Amino acid sequence: MRSLSYSAPVASTGLTLERMPRRKRLSPPREEEALDALRTALAGGGRKLVTAQLQTIDPSPAGDLLGFDVSTRGAGVDTEQQRIYLEPAAADGPPAGVVRAMQGERGWDVWAYPNDPQLPALAAAAHPTAARVLLDRMDLYVDGEPRVESLSYRPHRRAVLRVTTRLWTIFLKVVPPAATEAIAERHTRWAAAGIDVPPVLAWSPAGLIALGALPGRALAEDLAEVAADPTFSDRLAELRLAIGRIDEPRPARRSFAARADWYRRRLGRRYPEHADELASLTSRISHLYESSQPRTEAIHGDLHLGQLFQDADGRLSVLDLDTGGTGDPADDDAAMWAHLVATALRAPHDPTQAAAEHDGDDRAAAALQLAQLLAPSRHPDAARRARAAAISAAHLLGHALTGAIPVEIALRIADRVLSDPDESPLISSYTSSHLTPKH
Repeated sequence: MRSLSYSAPVASTGLTLERMPRRKRLSPPREEEALDALRTALAGGGRKLVTAQLQTIDPSPAGDLLGFDVSTRGAGVDTEQQRIYLEPAAADGPPAGVVRAMQGERGWDVWAYPNDPQLPALAAAAHPTAARVLLDRMDLYVDGEPRVESLSYRPHRRAVLRVTTRLWTIFLKVVPPAATEAIAERHTRWAAAGIDVPPVLAWSPAGLIALGALPGRALAEDLAEVAADPTFSDRLAELRLAIGRIDEPRPARRSFAARADWYRRRLGRRYPEHADELASLTSRISHLYESSQPRTEAIHGDLHLGQLFQDADGRLSVLDLDTGGTGDPADDDAAMWAHLVATALRAPHDPTQAAAEHDGDDRAAAALQLAQLLAPSRHPDAARRARAAAISAAHLLGHALTGAIPVEIALRIADRVLSDPDESPLISSYTSSHLTPKH
């Protein structure tokens, strides 16, 4: 398997945070079987597995897609550090560039970043020399060897790389080829409607979009500053109203609530002790979600603070339009709230988000304050509140599936959200297994 370097970036509310003990390392079913398959695949290429650390778990149609940081050794003393992914093999043969390793009657598809079979443009975009060629083919002049950095990556779904040259900075968005044209057109359409979005410089039907930079910085970089800004919620509401007026020809991503049963099955296999609770919860999600029909409009489809930038004048801009289209605005209500809850629960013990321990606590407190401010329960439309509650609960199951929230906590918060959609659930303290409201 090809080896390439990979550089990943990394006011009082009356709410009291208690430190949550560090969560146990994710250990999905069949992890040992996956490691055996990894050893088999490496051996076929003349390499031996030295170390492997599970880093990511992503859902895929065939099952959990596991990402390992591995160290391998060849016939001599040379060693390589790679991110290697494994997922249960599909019924058909492996795609090009993917090794199929058998363990008994089961097969695993194995591939190394950046050779993602669903993102065929990624391997070239991630390599400086090849990236220069790609940009040249799109009539984007690059003077000298560019520097390429990976900013974000979701296996099989999308990747964003920053390409820095002496003249400018370009962002390369890599998506499945079939989605490229629609995403590029959406950027152009939203910009024409007055929404500040990354400008499309060029795009290729192979699954590559070259984007310009947004002014300012991501709001997620300083949650405390956002939480202390009394104008933020109004400015966000104005942005969402402007988005809602766009004439979108395509539907947005399917609602998280419509996928609740899929999350139940995946979480039930990973945590069988919660199977009955998951079944009850997803039934309630479906019932509440289907209790009314939304008035659809253009939405972002995955709105959270990581998608929003703010310039020096306070003007908001938005990125990652992949999921946008015509849909239920309650989906954006729920995505914003659930992401803030996940941020709050993750912040105190996430070393990639805080330079010091107290910084994590500050970030968590700000996220909770914003979650209260932006809670879907504040919307005047009762039907929309109910749908947003159902979608929020489904988002929490999704965060539990990726390991962002411990499943016990996700289930408890989701139960509160569903029990009373008209109230913001009090997330006042938490431990690794329960939440206790302060009175």
